[in-house]
Amino acid sequence: MPQTPGNGGLPLIAINSLTGMGTAGWMPTLSTVRTVEIMDNVTKIYGSHTFKTGVQVDDFYAPIIQPTYGKGNFDFTGQYSDIPNQNSGYEGVGDMLLVPTASTVPGGISNLGGLETYGLSNYAQVSDQRYYIGAYFQDDWKVSPKLTLNLGLRWDHYTPYQDIYGKQANFIQNGGGGGDSGTYYIPREGCNSTPTSSTFQALVASYNIAINCTSNKGTGNAQNLNFAPPHRLCLPSDAQNSGSRRLRHYLWSASTTSDLAIISGGTIPSPIPLISTQ
Repeated sequence: MPQTPGNGGLPLIAINSLTGMGTAGWMPTLSTVRTVEIMDNVTKIYGSHTFKTGVQVDDFYAPIIQPTYGKGNFDFTGQYSDIPNQNSGYEGVGDMLLVPTASTVPGGISNLGGLETYGLSNYAQVSDQRYYIGAYFQDDWKVSPKLTLNLGLRWDHYTPYQDIYGKQANFIQNGGGGGDSGTYYIPREGCNSTPTSSTFQALVASYNIAINCTSNKGTGNAQNLNFAPPHRLCLPSDAQNSGSRRLRHYLWSASTTSDLAIISGGTIPSPIPLISTQ
């Protein structure tokens, strides 16, 4: 089994009816997260207005090494040496001792014995990076001693994760995931540094899969118009002890049927006052 620095140890060996040995899958797991943040906020009072604005930019870099089976895995289930149609699961040792060979009797089945499954993963670092960008503007306008308007708009943008070296690919199936073909998106850096073999090209072509060497390292797109508040308004009223009534406008996210049911019942889930008068 080829080894690389930091990936020593036994492979995972599973033998039915016996305790397994070796290192479990997804090992080693080496992960770090580095975050760089730039943020600034400004407040300006002008007459009856209090203006607030700000911006925030975050750079997330999260390299990780986590091979599925970096040391390999070998599975002996007993399917070759068990009693026919019994599937007792106690003959894993028999399979391990049997060396697959050609049958020595007429009409016999060749190459029985040995492994049922085996696997091996490449040992490579994924260097993921993404950005968050947010900005807002807010105006608290005191129209009168009894009326204040809290107005504002916020924009949030999260970029997709991308491997900074272009080693991340993305397969998009046609028909919203139900088609019989699709497109395999590979960052241009990956296409240039590791050209695909003719065998791989023939394989994807046999399934009508196209290869697109894209300039987008994230191999996908994120929403660009994430403006808040994308909310609904409710106008509940409640009687006060003095007999007067208070009218309060509330603003919150109500995007599900259950939210709407709560609203219709008059209960306000986590309200944020938008306009307040009494």
